[in-house]
Amino acid sequence: MNDFVIKAAALALKMVPEANASYTPEGIAMHHNADVSMAVAIDGGLITPIIRKAETKGLAQIATESKDLAKRARERKLKPEEFQGGHLLRVQPGHVRHQAVHLDHQ
Repeated sequence: MNDFVIKAAALALKMVPEANASYTPEGIAMHHNADVSMAVAIDGGLITPIIRKAETKGLAQIATESKDLAKRARERKLKPEEFQGGHLLRVQPGHVRHQAVHLDHQ
């Protein structure tokens, strides 16, 4: 289910490019790619690995990538660029106390 939501969010960001933006000290930054973060529970909190250019990927590729990122997140083996800079965050209901979808502030 989460992979479908990641793909749908990515397509929505491409359909409404004004939503694919974030605040920076210089003003609003528009993003060309749909980099969708997903929350992964780890000891001590959450980490948010990113499916980069999710709008260009099929469901099978998103599923494979999300499983790999989640596994490596739990093992604490992610590189900083794999969890920094996402534009949209998707939290799976039931995995944490609150469900949230928001734009990143970066």
